[in-house]
Amino acid sequence: MNILFVVPRLPEPPDTGGKIRTYNLIKQARAHGHEVTVLPFSGPDRISAMAVFFAIRRGLPLSVAKYRSSEMAEAINRAIREKKIDLVHFDHVHMGQYIDVCPGIPCIIDEHNVECLILKRLAQNTRNLLKMFVFLREQRRMAALEARVCSKAFRVLFVSEEDRQNYGELGAGFNNTVVVPNGVDTEYFQSTEDRVQRTEEALVFTGSMDWLPNSDSVEYFCKEILPLVWKQSPQVKFYVVGKNPPQNIKKFGENDMRIIVTGGVADVRPYVEKAKIFVVPLRIGGGTRLKILEAMSMGKAVVSTTIGAEGIRCIDGRDIVLADTPQAFADEVLGLLRDEVKRAALSDAGRHLVLDAYDWKIVGQKLNKTYEEIVPKR
Repeated sequence: MNILFVVPRLPEPPDTGGKIRTYNLIKQARAHGHEVTVLPFSGPDRISAMAVFFAIRRGLPLSVAKYRSSEMAEAINRAIREKKIDLVHFDHVHMGQYIDVCPGIPCIIDEHNVECLILKRLAQNTRNLLKMFVFLREQRRMAALEARVCSKAFRVLFVSEEDRQNYGELGAGFNNTVVVPNGVDTEYFQSTEDRVQRTEEALVFTGSMDWLPNSDSVEYFCKEILPLVWKQSPQVKFYVVGKNPPQNIKKFGENDMRIIVTGGVADVRPYVEKAKIFVVPLRIGGGTRLKILEAMSMGKAVVSTTIGAEGIRCIDGRDIVLADTPQAFADEVLGLLRDEVKRAALSDAGRHLVLDAYDWKIVGQKLNKTYEEIVPKR
């Protein structure tokens, strides 16, 4: 079939969690024989004054109004006509707002996250009353938009059953939803014996630092967890790997040489390889963490908060270690640094989990099945 992917940005290079998912779903759609046209939004990187005015007038979330333009609506309409599109795949609800310009065409919306849930958690994790007000206002607007737009789609894709359940709370029902999980390239993300020998007494976190849940988790880790680790193991290093770190994150590295803030890197694997433990101290988030799947695929022991591991079919103590307070998190990290046998057990279990359930080829089969359910074979 001819499929139109409407995306907020081109997914190449696949250097963020969202772009990695989009890139691989497109790759899998093509692998199943479909013709895929990718249509990115072309607009300013920052929200304009006009977009703010439009958002206020229409009651839209600011992050959605940023992607609103008559030119984009016309581009979608033109692509449908010229390419004889059978199905439109909207990437994120931000692009799903254009569903009304596709009458008579089966549409899918890929909810990488339940966006209103992230905004709710942002409000819960700030002490700034102004920020709390803004987050809650945006959360209400996003919830209304997600319920309205997603109810019009033939299918809404979620990365986990947890997100699917959260979506149900919006009141849009369950009859058009399906779980198509995040995945990992298990051939690219794997470790070898000689790499294992080069590990340091180090921890690592990966992720785009310009995404607030990531920068918040690093700040939380550096302020509240890492000092507890250093009380018993002062030599432990912490690698923060990801593009566009804000100034407050850079300062951690400037003030202590044991914290290495790399900024953007061409390949995260060398940093993951050299660390003994992969840490995911997220307090805010939705969807599932591709970073965890990548770390597991490389055979790394992972310590995460419950929110960080949300949506992944992992079992605490078998595939991953979960801890939700600073002291508990530090204790688990210290225990694993000392216990090579347990690290190895977590390594084996995590690798087997991603091979069995999260390889992109497996995800691609679920995606293709969804396509074939809503577009009859010719």
